[in-house]
Amino acid sequence: GFEVLHSSECIAALLDAGKIRFDHEIKETVTYQDPCQLARAASITEEPRKVLAAIPGIELKEMQGNGMYTMCCGHYPVELPESTQLAGKNRLEVADETGASTIVTGCSFCKWSLQGAAKKNDKEYEILDLTEIAAKAMGL
Repeated sequence: GFEVLHSSECIAALLDAGKIRFDHEIKETVTYQDPCQLARAASITEEPRKVLAAIPGIELKEMQGNGMYTMCCGHYPVELPESTQLAGKNRLEVADETGASTIVTGCSFCKWSLQGAAKKNDKEYEILDLTEIAAKAMGL
């Protein structure tokens, strides 16, 4: 008797209903890492971008391989650590092309994998979940 929503869908709906507002400007150039399951299996690609577009000061620069054509972050750190590091490194190289200083994603695996790859490859990215940047924009 209930509907399951991803956090991006919930935040977008709350914005549409006027129940939350983004009052704090975040002057950042960001890129969004579409999680594989969210984009391909659930077809959720517009809601995260709608949330980012509503944040004052955000400039979104799309990576190559986004939306339904997203590239893997390397999501299997325990089972396939070498593959995870390689995929994460490759994704960060694509992110480098955007000039963004922050990578936002809607998946804890993506966040974890990209943070590990950034640390291992001496990349200076802030990597945030969409809910974290939304909370910052609300002043939380």
